[in-house]
Amino acid sequence: MINTDKLLKIAKREPVTFETDFLEERMSYNEFSDFDELISWLESNDDAHEYADGRVDIYNYDLRKWAVENYTYIEEAIDELGAPEPFDFHKAIQYGQYHKECQDIWSDCHSFQEFIEEKYLS
Repeated sequence: MINTDKLLKIAKREPVTFETDFLEERMSYNEFSDFDELISWLESNDDAHEYADGRVDIYNYDLRKWAVENYTYIEEAIDELGAPEPFDFHKAIQYGQYHKECQDIWSDCHSFQEFIEEKYLS
């Protein structure tokens, strides 16, 4: 069995930065028998969408505050996911938050995977 808590602590001491708590929260629910299984899980990220969805604000005030400095993510989300029908500005901001969270999660998983491959599999 791989001790993922210990592995994450080691990664954080290295120059690996994580944008979200996704790995800490979700890896504790899983047991990995070897690095191949762990890397396969990191590549699939089945839990990522559920996690990202749970991080989206629901109050209009919070959405507007977030939109001020993160408008690029809203535009990217609309380009990739399409605009909400009928158009709703607050829903578009939620799309942007969801898009940003997914990007951060995938980035964290990729960074952690690279760390494992460099440190333990090369």
